[in-house]
Amino acid sequence: SSTGTAAPDVRRELAQIKQGLAVARLVHNADRSEDALIAALLQEALELNTALGEHAEQAEVLNSLGILATKKCLFEEAEAHLLRSLMIREQHLPSSDPAIAQSFTSLGNLKIQTEQLNEALEYFHSGLKRYREGLGEKHPKVAWALEGIAKVYKQVNELHLSLHHINEAIDIRMLLQSSAKGTEL
Repeated sequence: SSTGTAAPDVRRELAQIKQGLAVARLVHNADRSEDALIAALLQEALELNTALGEHAEQAEVLNSLGILATKKCLFEEAEAHLLRSLMIREQHLPSSDPAIAQSFTSLGNLKIQTEQLNEALEYFHSGLKRYREGLGEKHPKVAWALEGIAKVYKQVNELHLSLHHINEAIDIRMLLQSSAKGTEL
């Protein structure tokens, strides 16, 4: 049977499954051998989410397509996907939503790859601000933006600033680790 005629809840679940499979492969596909399968799964999930009007999920899939394109060094395609994801998120989510921060962080990582370091820094700072607003100062996702800022500062040989930001990220991760062990008061 066609997925287009299935009930919306079935199509929604199918989109989530396809996206989940694609993201798992995206994370664990070191040799890029599954890129075509990943792209096909993400494209199918995008089509389903678009037809269902699922804006948040549509933006999530676009972000994943942008990350895939970045890994494949298809930088213009990556930027188009990531900017579209950000636009949808900014239109449909509260400004402090962590998904918006994720978009900024993904764009920052893309700009590091293309050596547009000033833009990367701006995106990471925007992501950091949004993560802190939405999740608090010590949430583990805050460390992602801090690590991106540290990478930029390292590339421009501002090592003291790089070290400052990486140490802040380490402190967050150490706090998470100690709380997981039950030693955090």
